[in-house]
Amino acid sequence: MKKRMVAAAAAAVAASLVALPAPAQAAYACKNGEVCIYQNVNLTGSVLIVYSGVHNFLPDWHFYNGDAANDAASSIINNTDTNVRVTADFNAQGASTWLLSGQRINFDGLGGRLANDTMSFISVA
Repeated sequence: MKKRMVAAAAAAVAASLVALPAPAQAAYACKNGEVCIYQNVNLTGSVLIVYSGVHNFLPDWHFYNGDAANDAASSIINNTDTNVRVTADFNAQGASTWLLSGQRINFDGLGGRLANDTMSFISVA
């Protein structure tokens, strides 16, 4: 009888360990030469990496997790040696925010920054 109780208790503990949620993955650490656009605030969540150029976030632009990037960015870091411009509308139209080299921001609409989930264009030139 004792063996059955011990076995049942061990099985219950094992089952509860399997049911525990996995720890959250650490956010992507943006490297030199990259502009990293994050889906969540404080440089967390899935990431989209841009190295250079002028881009509209058309339907084929996605975060690493597959979610569409247009109007879905919450934070950004500029790890390039140039300034970066982002705007709320395609073709550099609408509200805009400039990021200096090394700058990181949350899109919160304060202090001239874009509002959350409004970014549609980036220029890394």
